[in-house]
Amino acid sequence: MTFRSLLLLSPTVLLAACVTPPERVEPVTSFAAAQACSSEPARPGTGFQTETPLATDAVSAPVNALSGCLTRTDGSQTPYALIALPDLPNVASVFAGSIQEYGRILAPEVQTLDGDLQPVREFGPERFTVRGLGYGAFFVPRPNEAYVLVTAAPDLVDASHAPTSRYTAAALEQYEGVFSYEGLAFVRVHYAEPEVDHAADPEPMTD
Repeated sequence: MTFRSLLLLSPTVLLAACVTPPERVEPVTSFAAAQACSSEPARPGTGFQTETPLATDAVSAPVNALSGCLTRTDGSQTPYALIALPDLPNVASVFAGSIQEYGRILAPEVQTLDGDLQPVREFGPERFTVRGLGYGAFFVPRPNEAYVLVTAAPDLVDASHAPTSRYTAAALEQYEGVFSYEGLAFVRVHYAEPEVDHAADPEPMTD
């Protein structure tokens, strides 16, 4: 099962499919970059489809010592993932953050960037919510928001986290974990229903 499929499944369907749980993933509670850090993220090589028939679509990306490293203004370093939003006019809302794994979840910070990779908005824990295995912020994208940047929040690292209570007790025990410097970031978009031009409909037939 791909992580894109995982993000589009409901929690009930997902848990029913996981007859044998995967091995637990240990949280990473300290960060040491495996490459040079920069003050600006590199443009991503992956993103959404330019056209999709789905009502919702999702992209996930690893955040770890090899995925990229940013130096913050205070001099601290963080791994990150940068995901391009779809360049489509009917994106109604975005849900962005991190995905719960067995034993851990990325401690997320979420920012939107413009086309020049300059910050537009930042979303902190006060805006985050749990939806299934996702933990992050819902927002309506602005016209100048082209990317979502997910980094690790050091203040959350090593704190405990449990998914939504819609899970059974056994599933909750399997998915309870710890906030980590490493994990999976995701962006899920919801598309608005296309407007139908009823003026172009054929005239009804009469006897």
